[in-house]
Amino acid sequence: MRVGNVDMASGDVYAALHRYLTSAEALEQAVASDPVNPMTRRFFAPALGKVGEAFEASGQTRAALEQYQKDTGMQRRLMEADPQDAMSRNSYALTLQVEANLRSKTATGQALWPISGGPHDRTETLDAESAKPAA
Repeated sequence: MRVGNVDMASGDVYAALHRYLTSAEALEQAVASDPVNPMTRRFFAPALGKVGEAFEASGQTRAALEQYQKDTGMQRRLMEADPQDAMSRNSYALTLQVEANLRSKTATGQALWPISGGPHDRTETLDAESAKPAA
């Protein structure tokens, strides 16, 4: 993934996307072969985020959102497995922020909402002043 980071920094988004996808696929296979190992899942989740970043940079917002949702779902499961782990809670919060940032870049914020079957689809509305679900 580090070479993908170099590709992104130099502006070669498609090379970075290819490298990130390759890394994510290898990590996905590692998770599939050892699904209870939290370390492989910890490495896999950020790889999904990197794929999302590259998709977003290339203008493929729907594909980016799908990757961010996968990342958020994986981070949520890691956090739920160890709720006392501050790093897991922070990682989950950051993935939610990345997804929200992408949604806010759309014309209305609704263009990408919802993608059915996402790991955290919501049906409630939010009260903008309190940022809590409206009653």
